Amino acid sequence: MGSKIVKMNSKTSVMTRILILVVVLLTGCDMGYDGKVRVVYEPAIDAREAAALSDIKRSGVVAEIAKFLNNEFYLADNLLIRIGSPTGPQFDNRYGEIEIPYRLITETKSTFRRGHPGKSDEEIYNASMDVLMHVLLHEVGHALIDLYDLPVVRNEEKEVDDLAAILLVEMFEDGGKIVMNAADSFGLRSGSESRAMRGRAYAGEHGWSIERFYNMACLVYGKSPNKMNQKQSLVAIAARDVGECRERYKTRKEYWISTLWPQLRNKSYWK
Repeated sequence: MGSKIVKMNSKTSVMTRILILVVVLLTGCDMGYDGKVRVVYEPAIDAREAAALSDIKRSGVVAEIAKFLNNEFYLADNLLIRIGSPTGPQFDNRYGEIEIPYRLITETKSTFRRGHPGKSDEEIYNASMDVLMHVLLHEVGHALIDLYDLPVVRNEEKEVDDLAAILLVEMFEDGGKIVMNAADSFGLRSGSESRAMRGRAYAGEHGWSIERFYNMACLVYGKSPNKMNQKQSLVAIAARDVGECRERYKTRKEYWISTLWPQLRNKSYWK
């Protein structure tokens, strides 16, 4: 979308100039933001990568996320989603691209198989694609912070975890289930992680997997406590009371919507 030049003569009041600027910022229109999201799939180099590539394309998850971003946001620049990168998952601001390696799918499926030996291959596949969707939106959060130079008041990893969960439960069918499967993957990894990290003072910039697990579950519970089954509800509030989860979802949603408001296309949804 191209930018529009507003011509004003010398008699235009300062107040009028301010009002025009406010309208531009609040509506997100005429800001010159016409970036688009596109997707590139790198060739698989072995059978495991080929299987992961097949899973990803079959799911349609990446195309769905790209369409969602193009429809819902005024993007300040083009954004590339590179599937099959040698590094990642990460957002590389040098090139403006989200990088997702095929090993994410391979390792996630292995994690679910070990943690849930009774689940079918199709259930493992579906849960792994839910993790991919959450990871993509997590990295989208990093991209939006970079594209718009957004302020980060807390740890950035926690902020974008919250954003990914909020977008999923608000904008995607079965979003709560998607977030819970992503949270489950962190929960399953937490046992081996705690053994590996025993004696260390911290778990890196992403935080402990078990902490991310509870935070994500709490957000889902805070949004729709009546839609969670009994086991999920107990998990979600294990470290927090019901009121805290509801309040946390409310405050994190308000923070992110107010922060992204100028860049949102579908503002009527969030009012």
